[in-house]
Amino acid sequence: MATNAPTAPVGPVPLKDVVTIMPERAPEDQADLVCVLPSKMLYGELPLRCYQGFWLLESWVPAAAALQRRFQPRSDDVIVASVPKCGTTWAMALAFATMARRAHPPDVAAGRHPLRRLNQHQCVPLLEGLFAGGREGKLDALPSPRLMYTHLPLTMIPRAVAAADDGGTAGGGCRVVYVCREPKDMVVSLWHYLRTVYPNGPGVSILQGSGEKCSR
Repeated sequence: MATNAPTAPVGPVPLKDVVTIMPERAPEDQADLVCVLPSKMLYGELPLRCYQGFWLLESWVPAAAALQRRFQPRSDDVIVASVPKCGTTWAMALAFATMARRAHPPDVAAGRHPLRRLNQHQCVPLLEGLFAGGREGKLDALPSPRLMYTHLPLTMIPRAVAAADDGGTAGGGCRVVYVCREPKDMVVSLWHYLRTVYPNGPGVSILQGSGEKCSR
């Protein structure tokens, strides 16, 4: 029997539009964890720590640990995963527009489409960014399907990509959009980004060091 009852919007909801009354968690003190991990400096400028077999920026380690403990994936989640400066922003904008096509069609009035009134990063949350700041309550408040992104190796969040034992009703088994890029192009993009954000930072040395490794 036909019905004229309105259907729920299909597609992700921008993170900025989510209102939650859940209090933020206080950032966890992971100093004891971080201090015992192997360390080195990246090009003499950026501190790295080896966590679970991967060299991460020291500031990312507490976020990775919190994410591993508390992230509860859903079977219809979509995660855009990439190394930084590989086209993540472009990819997640395309993913958001595609997933939200029914709720926000391309011919929607100017200014009403989320990608016209918000930055992509206000629409799609960075997983480790939320968990680092104790703000994962906003992630839990997002209706399904959720779209999010990460720069962490996927093996660090195995519950997100492992198939659910009961056919998908318990979470896990997320769809993953993996973005990669020719390493030399990524390094050049990283150099331009660092030169803009940190004009007195390690951009030049990173470019030179990475260029030497890519040419080997």
